[in-house]
Amino acid sequence: MVFGIVGAGEGGGVGYLDRVKPVDAEVLALAAPLHPANLYRVAVSCAAAACRHFESGACQVAARMIRHLDAADEALPACAIRPACRWWRQEGPAACRRCPEIATTPLAPSAVDLMLAGEAGAA
Repeated sequence: MVFGIVGAGEGGGVGYLDRVKPVDAEVLALAAPLHPANLYRVAVSCAAAACRHFESGACQVAARMIRHLDAADEALPACAIRPACRWWRQEGPAACRRCPEIATTPLAPSAVDLMLAGEAGAA
């Protein structure tokens, strides 16, 4: 489910949709010429131990985000997925305050983006 648009929010962060939109052919086509992962924030079910980012009972992307990013804002963004969000359940409001800074697949990933994603060789 699409819940946000990268670059549509304040300061170029994620702009959140009032309600989620299923990922379908129409939504995918609207992203052109970008790859949908460059434009959309998408919610998927947590795969837990089947995910390379899940360790010691927690999502390590969320944990790294809390350790390495400053909060984008004190106010929590309006978010249609918060009740089901793994990052919210794990890290609470601190995750929501950093979420607008996250892109699923940044167009030009910085060293911080790569580190948050757990990429080898990231600073």
